[in-house]
Amino acid sequence: MNEKAILLMALAGLLVAIGLAGCDQGHEPTAATVQLDSAAVPEHLRPALPMARQFGFADGGLRADALDRASPSELEELLRIVRQHGEGIDRWLDSFPPDADISDEAAAMMYMLLAHEELGL
Repeated sequence: MNEKAILLMALAGLLVAIGLAGCDQGHEPTAATVQLDSAAVPEHLRPALPMARQFGFADGGLRADALDRASPSELEELLRIVRQHGEGIDRWLDSFPPDADISDEAAAMMYMLLAHEELGL
């Protein structure tokens, strides 16, 4: 990942952490999914949305839980999606100005890529 993407990831994580401060976090992690609007994602990247919904958490604990609960076929799908769309997602993330907020959809895609990296494959 380039420096710009890392900075965007850090900024998105901070914004999510601020948003979660004081929230009731007593929900079951197994029910956690990221809510995303497909209209906010370039059409050619929309096939990656199901994996971004499943693994695109800013919170490293939720991301780790999602990876732990994933079936082998879901992990294979994550690998396939990143192989097929990872470069396009990186280009999309790089298109955001460095000082601009990125959308929830872009952040989820970025965290999905991070989940892929965390698999260490």
